Formats: sequence, C-alpha cells, structure tokens
Amino acid sequence: MVVRALIDTNVLVSAAYFGGKPGHVLQLAHEHRFHAMTSLHILEEFRDVVMRPGFGATRAEAEDGAIALAEFMAVVPVQRSSTAFTSDPNDDPVILAAIVGNADTIVTGDANLLGTESLPVRVTTVAGFLAELETTGSSAQHADDEEAHRT
Repeated sequence: MVVRALIDTNVLVSAAYFGGKPGHVLQLAHEHRFHAMTSLHILEEFRDVVMRPGFGATRAEAEDGAIALAEFMAVVPVQRSSTAFTSDPNDDPVILAAIVGNADTIVTGDANLLGTESLPVRVTTVAGFLAELETTGSSAQHADDEEAHRT
C-alpha cells in the first residue's frame, strides 16, 4: 500500500531552505516513494512565507518554487475551509485538503496541528513519517518496483 501524505507548509519551507529530515521527505516525494500531496492553500502560504525578510525570495523565485513543488506533488484544489477543525483558522484548509485528497496523514511541524485531538485525519511529525515509511516498506517497495522495471 502506498502512503498518501499531505505535506504542510512548514515542512516544504524547511526542506527548501534547510534540508535535513524535511529535505529527505521531499526527496522521497520527488522519487515517488509515497503519494505526496499539497494544496492551493499550502502553495499560496509557501509563496508568502519564502518572500518574508528571513527568507528573502523574490516574487518570481517564490512562484518558481511553488511551481516546482506542484510538478511532483498532487495539488488538492482547496484554498479555504468554512469548517473549523482547530483553534487556528489557518490550519483548517490544511485539514480539509487532507480529507479531500484522501490523505493517510498530514506531515507537519505545526504544534497546534500536532496537539489537536480528534481530527478526521492523522497528523504526524517529519521524523514520525520517515519512521512510518521505513516500517511500511513504502520506500523499499518502490525500489523493488524500480529494479523490476530495469530487468
């Protein structure tokens, strides 16, 4: 079974600017080791965040980054949510996108999302998600499929 994961903005920004475990998640997504998803809301938020002074991307660079992400991730057409799932209205479109995209999990570093109980979709950290991929064998399964295609 291929894991379906919605990747939250903070993971995408961390991957783009710092690498590390979030970068590893994006690399696995790029290699199609799991079904990676984003949403219109998350891509818009990504563009806004990377144009902040701490990151300093130009509008064109931010747009190019969002387009690059959309090239290897499924984009769920959710921008807003009229349903309140959490105390933070900025998190609600993320949860709705995961529901609409039929995600198994949301991968995030957002403390509010991680600390909210009784959500209609599972929420996990980057480290937890990487451990899950190792346990489920999604990465190994993909590698085996690749090898079978070469022979």
